This record gives sequence, structure tokens and C-alpha cells, in this order.
Amino acid sequence: MEEKNKVEKIIEIGSLRVETKSKVILDGVDLNIFKNNVNTIVGPSGSGKSTLLKALNRLLDLDQSMRISGDILFEKRNVRDIDPVELRRQVGLVFQKPNPFPMSVYDNVAFGLRVQGVKLKKEDMDRLVSQALGDADLFEELGGNLKQMGTSLSGGQQQRLCIARALVLGPKVLMFDEPTSALDPIAKGKIVDLIRALKQKFTVVLVTHDMGLTRKVSDYTNLIYEGKFIAKGTGAEFFESEMEEVKEFLSEAD
Repeated sequence: MEEKNKVEKIIEIGSLRVETKSKVILDGVDLNIFKNNVNTIVGPSGSGKSTLLKALNRLLDLDQSMRISGDILFEKRNVRDIDPVELRRQVGLVFQKPNPFPMSVYDNVAFGLRVQGVKLKKEDMDRLVSQALGDADLFEELGGNLKQMGTSLSGGQQQRLCIARALVLGPKVLMFDEPTSALDPIAKGKIVDLIRALKQKFTVVLVTHDMGLTRKVSDYTNLIYEGKFIAKGTGAEFFESEMEEVKEFLSEAD
């Protein structure tokens, strides 16, 4: 399965190796992330999917037990040459379990900007917060009531609040780590629609075990097994692959 040559690459990963003293987690990963597409990473539990996401925006650097080698280029720049705080603004990560702060919806979304010392007039902050909530398909659903506690929202709303919290920082890439695994079918459907909409403005990197979700949203699907990518291609190519590893994975996942 081959990648489309004409699609712009926003992240290029070459020979990425992540290991601890006792285990190799990622073993020579080569992967391209394509701009304004949903780039999906699938694979068995423990295959290195979440570790890869954390490597992309240098969250992995916070774990002193990890040894990292190889190259990750973000817009042609090695991430090692980018300030990690700025990199994490540009390459945001939404975790599996929603983690709203015990504060209002408004303050949850504004939190990142305030922590980074961004000084804005109230009307400018209001506009950015409302826009982020709108992009996360949450503003109208809340009826514009942004004073309510973020922790009082439903699980699906909390997940979209966390997405808005990442969006307000103005990222170019938004990464999702199993974003629907803890959600009911209705909340999951909203996330599916949201991911489809987000790729119009952002590049999406999605880690998931959910093959139904993958079929619905993925433009490029990549199978990782024991720290190595063994299959890559467009969504359609992946699900039609004759590779035994892909067939076996899909039969077990479905």
C-alpha cells in the first residue's frame, strides 16, 4: 500500500526508536502524517501507539526512563529544535479519559492561554473561547452558558470541552488517544462527526482500537505491531489489504 505522493506531509518520522533499559517500545518507526487528513494508528494493546503520540510533541521527554533516537520533523523542523511548550501548542493531544478542571467551562478553555501568559482584552478572550467551543461543537449545545462547571457536563461533553481546550491554543495538529472508548453511542457519534469536521482546519492523528470509527473517519490507516509499522495506506486500501497481518488484526478487532 503506497501513500499519495501529492498530499502535503506535516510530520515526517524517520528511524524513531524509543526504549527503556528493559524494553524496546518503538523500533525504527518511519511514518508520514498528512496535512488536513485523519491519520489513524491502529494496533494491539502495548504496540506503542500512545508512546508514539507522546513522542510527536515531546511529552515523552518528561519521562527520564525513556531513551529516544531518530528524527521527527514538524513542518521540516526537527522537534528537538522547537521549544517544547510551543511545540505542544502546535501539536495538541487529547487523552482517552476526559479531564476537565474543577472550574467553569469558560475558565477550562481559557486555562492554557492564561498559563502561557497570553494577555488579551476580555472581548478577545471571549471570542477565542467561544470559537474553540464552537469548533468543538459544544457552544450551542451549552446554550452559551459558560459559567457552569466543566466537571458537571456529561462524559461526551467533557471530552469535547477538552478538545476545545486544545483548540483555543491554535494548533496545527490535533492528536486523539482513544477518544471514544469511554463514551456512549450518541456521544461517540458526535465525536465521529467532529473529527470529520476538524480536518478541514487541522491535521488529525487518531489512535484507536475501534475499527468502526476507523472506517468512518480515516483517510490514512497505519497498523503498528510490536513497535513497528507493518501496513500503511489509505483507509480503503487498508481494509482491502491482502496482507495476512492486516487480515488477522481486523478479524480480531472486529
